[in-house]
Order: sequence, then C-alpha cells, then structure tokens
Amino acid sequence: MKKIILFIALLCGTASLALAQPGQQRTTPEERATRNVEMLEKRLSLTADQKAKIHTIALEQVKAMDSLRTEARNAGTDRQAMWSKMQLLQQEHDKKITALLSDDQKKQYQQVIEDRQKRMRGGQGRPSTEKPAGNQN
Repeated sequence: MKKIILFIALLCGTASLALAQPGQQRTTPEERATRNVEMLEKRLSLTADQKAKIHTIALEQVKAMDSLRTEARNAGTDRQAMWSKMQLLQQEHDKKITALLSDDQKKQYQQVIEDRQKRMRGGQGRPSTEKPAGNQN
C-alpha cells in the first residue's frame, strides 16, 4: 500500500513539474506581439501613438513567422530556407519600426537589433553555421 501511495505521489509530482516548465506554454500571436511591444516601450520610451503602430507591425510579423513555421513543418521545407525567409521578414519588420522612431530611439533600436543578433548566435534561436574551434575537419 505504501508503495502504491508513493508511486502515485511521485507520478503527480512529475506531472506537475512537466506542466510547470517555463516557455512550454503556447501563447497567442497577440500575446507575443504585446510582449514585444512592451519590451520596446521600456527600452525606447515609446509614445502611445508609436506603441499602437508598432503593435500592428509586431502582430503582423508574429503571424507571418508562425505561418512560415507551419508551412515549413507541413511541407518539409529545409530549416535553412525557413531561416532565410524569417530573416527577410525580420529585416522588413525592423525597417517599418525604424521609420516610426525618433533619431534617439533609432540608436536605441539598433542596440535592440544587435542584442537580438547576439542572442541568436549564442544558441537561442538559429544555430550558428560556424564550426567550433576544436572541430576543424
């Protein structure tokens, strides 16, 4: 009896840990766009008008990225082709946002872009195409 109770407790604990993993929850495109705009608002001190316009751009971009991921998954498209398309979408998105910003905000947004690129190369996102130093075959 004790073994059964222990087993059930262990099973419940494992299940609750699996459900509580951060980043595993699917968010809606609207939630992701809002989160992106809130981050930009903090870093760039956006006006209410800028925030509204950037939210529209961010929502459009998030939906387009989701569409590309779904298309690639369903069609079996290679990841490199998907990343190339996503990179083009991101560049268009950056241009649209930059057009809405003041000169000071543009400088700060450039830093946001650079930070994002560093994060991507650092293993969070697109895998780097560079070989590690110790693997020079």
